[in-house]
Amino acid sequence: MPSASTTRLIDRLEKAGYVRRVRGERDRRMVTVELVEGGLDDYRAACESSRRHLDEIAPALRARTGATTAGHVRARRHRLPISPQRTTRGRA
Repeated sequence: MPSASTTRLIDRLEKAGYVRRVRGERDRRMVTVELVEGGLDDYRAACESSRRHLDEIAPALRARTGATTAGHVRARRHRLPISPQRTTRGRA
């Protein structure tokens, strides 16, 4: 992802109250992005909602397009991450 896109994404997450930027103590150019307390709650709820939706549409897809498409949906459903990884960037 381009640096400018990453900065905009982190700006939006910070404004929404999900993350905060922490500057490095030794190197002020280093910025670590940390989740705020409770920052995963909405994320987990959205993942669970997505899982339920994929579970609901899989039978209809299987009936319309065969097992292959339903298998892809099932695989994607199980690949939804449990929690995002911590991100570190070198620039503010």
